Amino acid sequence: MNNERIESFQNRLREGMRIREINAAELARKTGYKEANISQWVNGKYEAKQEGVYKLANTLNVNEAWLMGYDVPMERSTFEVFDEDVANVSLLKYEVQLVEQIQKHFGKNAVQMLQSFTELNQTGQEKVLENIHDISELPRYTNTEPQRTAQATTPKITRRKRRTASDDSKED
Repeated sequence: MNNERIESFQNRLREGMRIREINAAELARKTGYKEANISQWVNGKYEAKQEGVYKLANTLNVNEAWLMGYDVPMERSTFEVFDEDVANVSLLKYEVQLVEQIQKHFGKNAVQMLQSFTELNQTGQEKVLENIHDISELPRYTNTEPQRTAQATTPKITRRKRRTASDDSKED
């Protein structure tokens, strides 16, 4: 496969839809994406991410690399489709379980944060980690109370006065 794109994702998506005689509404219904997303991709405002390219290519029955604009045959081979579908079903089940666990333990924003984090290069990831560390030290941004020193967290021990017989007689 040539590593250079010879066509835009936008044009290939339009061509695939034309050849398969499918409109944006039907493509949205079959892929589970909103029609607005399909429209943005068709109009070239955005390009689909990896999962989107896979769903679109699968629905249009075209090669993912072709859809992304590379100089490869448009058609998917039967063997390729079978292998990818089997592998992707297993991977998708695992990913769904992983996302559910992340959401359960860290909240819905954690998944979005991880997706954005993985799109960053090494320098960007390091910068994000620095910022998170800095922000987590500010009490107004954290869910827990700030760490106290050992002295502040040690309970005070007060000595009680020993009771004597004279104390008992005072109570009577």
